Amino acid sequence: MTRQDGYLLTFDIGTTSVKTCVFNRKLENIASGTEEYSLNTRDGNIVELEAEQYFEALVRGFGAVATDEIRRGIKGITISSQGETLIPVDRAGTPLRSAIVWLDGRAGKEAEEIAALPLHREFYHRTGLLTADELCPVAKVKWLADNEPGIYREAHKILLLEDYLLFRLCGRFVSERTIQCSTGYYDTRHDCWWTEMFDALHLDIDKMPGLVECGEEVGTLTAAAAQRLGLAETVRIFAGAMDQIAAAAGGGNLGEGIVTETTGTALVIMATTDAEGFDRAEGVIVYRHVLPGKFYYTPYCTTSGMILKWFKDTFCAEEARRAEAEGKDVYDILCGMALTVPPGAGGLVALPYFTGMLQPENNPSMRGIFAGLTLNTGKAHFIRAILEAVAYMLRENLELIESRTHTEVKQVRSFGGASKSAVWRQIKADICGKQLVTMRQTECASLGVAMLAACSLGWYPDLAEAAKAQEPAALSLPDERKREVYDKGYGVYRELYQATKGIYKRN
Repeated sequence: MTRQDGYLLTFDIGTTSVKTCVFNRKLENIASGTEEYSLNTRDGNIVELEAEQYFEALVRGFGAVATDEIRRGIKGITISSQGETLIPVDRAGTPLRSAIVWLDGRAGKEAEEIAALPLHREFYHRTGLLTADELCPVAKVKWLADNEPGIYREAHKILLLEDYLLFRLCGRFVSERTIQCSTGYYDTRHDCWWTEMFDALHLDIDKMPGLVECGEEVGTLTAAAAQRLGLAETVRIFAGAMDQIAAAAGGGNLGEGIVTETTGTALVIMATTDAEGFDRAEGVIVYRHVLPGKFYYTPYCTTSGMILKWFKDTFCAEEARRAEAEGKDVYDILCGMALTVPPGAGGLVALPYFTGMLQPENNPSMRGIFAGLTLNTGKAHFIRAILEAVAYMLRENLELIESRTHTEVKQVRSFGGASKSAVWRQIKADICGKQLVTMRQTECASLGVAMLAACSLGWYPDLAEAAKAQEPAALSLPDERKREVYDKGYGVYRELYQATKGIYKRN
């Protein structure tokens, strides 16, 4: 092995699986694999997992991709993780109960109590979050204190999932700041604990871990962790970032003008802004950036790719059978059908708010609509209308970002399952009037934390240089010939929402 050799090991801790990746010094992903685990659910809203299962999946994941050469070459380890999953531990770092997974909704009563606090009027302007709902860690910690007081008293630290795994690797109780920014007790605007919230809820701030920067070196492997992984104790451990924030960084979303969007189950859009942008956010979710002093606007739309899946599962059994018989992806067949219909879907317009709207307007009672049906409307029209509806939703939120940041969006970098469809990418580019780029490296969350660690190791001078390792895979340019029909369709889309938004409001 030459002086220039060396590898970074990353773990992306998702809701039901761990993604393991090994990157070389050029930040090329040379080995990867996935280990799954099953959540324990009961009583409708309780979702837990034994904390040890996360670490065991991490060990298995590395074991599945490791060769002797990789083991010898690992210089550092870092983590990207889901936010909001809680693990209370004792002084030895032993979990006192199962992890309370981010999906767990048991803390509804506590969320209502927090919403009733006079302090809650400051909640958005301190945290960047719209509200402290039952999924929010501040409500879950309050639930723990009220309903399991013995465990709460015994807890030396209340860790998030990334924090717990960092402890298992290096033996320190630390947490990086992006993973805390969705807790409801972290002051994202001022980049510190929100002490007044702890005081208002009579929670012990000393139970929180020490704060570190994204990419900061936090130690080396403990003897126990080194033995489990088959690595040297000299391997350095680096704090990472929340998965969505890591993915934005991995996609090169480090400054104004470049926006990342992920169309999966939901549509998540992220745009870099500064402190002045935080002041102008006005109801847009704001996360802490990997770079101190910067933030991510994060419009979040709860249904996007999920709608196409719903339509496929409900109405496209014939196409599914055909895909299986021909060895094709059923979504390729559906998108091909959409191409048989001209832009505008024959006047059929869909509103994609099947589970409500969060942005650009907070209207959780809104529901999905198809309008403009005729006797000539067929299955392909519905498919095209769904693809266009998600693109209209993306355009509306890009315009929201531009109006709040006073910065033109020059390029949209696209991730998620929908980014694999050339048809859907082109529709988005045409409707939004923006360049749409997909990236060669698809594991952007893993790449993002690898970039951070690579800078700390001195492999790159800064994140901007590290980001250059990520190359575009495909570029979709807007077709000006379609501008008129899509501007008209977008106008109908917005008018349809204004005309119907009050219909579903709860009494």
